[in-house]
Amino acid sequence: MVGLKLVLIVILITCYLPQSSPLGITLDTHYHLSPPSTPLPPSATVTEYDAFTSSLKVTKSVCTQPAALYANHDYLLTHASDNRKAVGLFTPPPSTKVYDSDNPNTHTSIHSIDTFTNLQSSSPSLLGVRLNPSLFPSEDSSLPLSSNPDLLRLYKHLSTISYTGPTLKHFNDRSELVGRAGVASLLCMSGFNTVEEDVLRLLDVSPDTPLVIDHFGFTRIGTKEGDEDFQRLISLLQDSRSLYVRASAGFRVVGDGDLGRVGRERLGPCLESKRERVLWGTDWPFCGEEGGKEWKDISERMGVEDRWGEELYGFLTVDEKQL
Repeated sequence: MVGLKLVLIVILITCYLPQSSPLGITLDTHYHLSPPSTPLPPSATVTEYDAFTSSLKVTKSVCTQPAALYANHDYLLTHASDNRKAVGLFTPPPSTKVYDSDNPNTHTSIHSIDTFTNLQSSSPSLLGVRLNPSLFPSEDSSLPLSSNPDLLRLYKHLSTISYTGPTLKHFNDRSELVGRAGVASLLCMSGFNTVEEDVLRLLDVSPDTPLVIDHFGFTRIGTKEGDEDFQRLISLLQDSRSLYVRASAGFRVVGDGDLGRVGRERLGPCLESKRERVLWGTDWPFCGEEGGKEWKDISERMGVEDRWGEELYGFLTVDEKQL
């Protein structure tokens, strides 16, 4: 019964969030995979992801390279190459110095832009990059991304490449991202306020590069700092032509609280502000776990997710409800 409720709830959210195109495309813009040989909890293999999405009718997907896999992109690229419904975002390594096993006393310098272009040449399904500021500390502890010349070159380069495969889609099928590539997504694990200045500079130096803020910017609900950060994120969403917010991983901004608040206090304002700039992603496999551990009582948590589903349903128009 619990499993059936889960399927019904996620189908409801899926029907609403990434509005299907005339071709019947429903796209999960954010999930992770790790090879079976790499014991990264929770388990996240291609087979398990396919089983998770089969009942959700996800027809296209964007896989994000887990930071824990460092520079090992093989599993991601194999998945994107072998699966016609998948594309990938790779995470640039935090150092341009790569250990050379043939010359153990030397290190070879490999720039992120070269890594990206080489990977894309072997796997055209590579859509863009996932940036984690915590991996790139700058000398003055600020602007870790836009003050890094190597990453900045890559970020600017993303706006110049073209791509004809499946790209990110969002609510109303008027996406500026459809038919193009060069997407960058940004993880704000320490809160949006810690990367805000960096985001502003990135938007300024390359306004044509789409920048996606993951998981509502980690703007913690119910905290003064989190709520204030979210208001600034909303203002930036309204003013920028290339900023997007990903509606995913509600548990990351509400913790053990009522997931219904994610709909009321995060998703709702995003839709009211820039509906066409909101992306949907499952954050699988972490959407079913919390802090790397399984939820203590999935039945109890399902009640919370039911309320979130009801809140999302409240945003639907009459026509959308008929879906």
